[in-house]
Amino acid sequence: MPRPVSGRAYLCAAGLFLLVLALFSPALGNGFVDMDDGLYITSNPHVLGGLTLRSLAWAFTTHRTGNWAPLTWASHMLDVSLFGVQPWGHHLTSLLLHAGTAALALLALTLATGELGRSFAVTLLFAIHPLRVESVAWAAERKDVLCIFFCAATLLQYVHYRRRATAPRYGVLLALFACALMAKAMAVTLPCVLLLLDFWPLGVGKGWRERVREKLPLFALAAAASVATTLFQRAEGAMQSLAQVSLLTRAQTVPQAYFKLLSRTLWPTGLYFPYLRTAEPGWLELLEALLLCGALLFTFLYRRRWPSLFVGAAWFFGMLVPTVSLIQVGPQLTADRFTYLPHLGLFTGVAFALPPLAQRFWRLAWLVFGAVCGVLASVTLEQLTLWRDSEAFFTHGLAVDPGNEWLQVSLGIVRLRQGRPEQARALFEQALEKRSVDGFVWSCLAAAELDLHRPDRALAASQKGVELAPADGEIRLALGRSLMALHQREAGVVQLREARRLAPDSVPITEALVSALGVAGRPQEALVEADQGLTLAPDDPALWFNRGVALGNLGRLEEAQESLERALALNPSDSTARALLERIRRDARAKSSGQ
Repeated sequence: MPRPVSGRAYLCAAGLFLLVLALFSPALGNGFVDMDDGLYITSNPHVLGGLTLRSLAWAFTTHRTGNWAPLTWASHMLDVSLFGVQPWGHHLTSLLLHAGTAALALLALTLATGELGRSFAVTLLFAIHPLRVESVAWAAERKDVLCIFFCAATLLQYVHYRRRATAPRYGVLLALFACALMAKAMAVTLPCVLLLLDFWPLGVGKGWRERVREKLPLFALAAAASVATTLFQRAEGAMQSLAQVSLLTRAQTVPQAYFKLLSRTLWPTGLYFPYLRTAEPGWLELLEALLLCGALLFTFLYRRRWPSLFVGAAWFFGMLVPTVSLIQVGPQLTADRFTYLPHLGLFTGVAFALPPLAQRFWRLAWLVFGAVCGVLASVTLEQLTLWRDSEAFFTHGLAVDPGNEWLQVSLGIVRLRQGRPEQARALFEQALEKRSVDGFVWSCLAAAELDLHRPDRALAASQKGVELAPADGEIRLALGRSLMALHQREAGVVQLREARRLAPDSVPITEALVSALGVAGRPQEALVEADQGLTLAPDDPALWFNRGVALGNLGRLEEAQESLERALALNPSDSTARALLERIRRDARAKSSGQ
């Protein structure tokens, strides 16, 4: 049964909180990266509006990105309300959540085992490990740190509940678990972890049927979250079908995923994202599968002798099941962030299974442990610098894995934004050698060709992209822009309208549509679209500029001046807007004097 927690445990938890905060503090100097940060924060009009009743309603009703994660969206909105779009503020929240998770995990383990020393060692190793960097330093992965924070709180509350089982305590337990699920559905396996804790270290004397029955409400929440996530992932096209990746291929790569994560745990170098599938010899796949099955069988057979090792192995391997390619979401084989909570179980199992010899020479053991933590901390600090900006991260990833087509595309997008389209085009073409059936990559190539003033090639590439992904508004945007560049204005407007229908919340699509309507000589329609776009992004300078253009063409000069002044206030360096404003002011003065 759970043991009381001493004041020393709370002091250690506070110290661990400050230590983790200090170690990860360099992340406060990092910026956003061109890898979902725009989707979740910098280009999301609902988030950029801050935390309001309207945005909160959207957070609870949307399944954008293929997940239902209202608490994650709300946390991003709150950050915008507090810090604006300053990266340091968003990183600070993630750091506080991660440090808080470490403190809660320490209290939960200490309360459950009664051993402060080993609990501190486990949570310190868990919190400072370099594989935490992906979740903490990547702003878009707020869902990770928020979910695991509530998971740690759920573990602590469950241990409290085991000390004295009451309905109010169970109600708090349910609420905390629900919060974890509303941050990220990866918490669905947590009820199974609670069953493992019943076996060790809590040693609950009830039969298994009663233990499972007690947790049925938790399993019901987990099942509902699993079904919802599956449906949302399919609706967003994120989940790959068996026709795309066969069940046999998925099963063959499961051992590869586990071994990659275990190897990164023991030797955390060359970390990047995403890790893609690699072809392995059949004998190696078989050997990996046999080793994994043998390790799990060993811990099961000796579960009475080393109960912590059995719990740790089941915790680690079980929590990773939804992420190791059996349910294929996205291109990756696996990712560092998937080890977040599984690592806590693995490290706990090993630490509490140490032989008496290690306990006898505890001074030497702590010395070795301190050296290991020092090395891990230095690697963590180095890894944090790689997340300082998009170019640094993607360049590092390609240095480690030169053939990674997703990193090639990501770096190509960075090159486009830097005004280096020739380099971007080369990277996209390299990626297409492996992903020729990916519509998004074709649309990226079309964007590069447009920047190189080759609209014919851009049109061919964008048409290929739309052919492969006809229901993707962002891909159809490239086709609309290509047609406009070829002066096929009516056809371009048609494609951009369809793009906006497919992605009504996309500000770049709305900007392109408003601009195209203006070029096509349809200022009234451009004005309507601009006003609709400004309800999503009220501080978008491009929309204010194009609204001013439309109003000027309609002869509404005073309103045009106001729109252009707003555009310049938001983007003072826009020389085109400044020149147009001066011209409209002259026209307004001439019109006034003529009257």
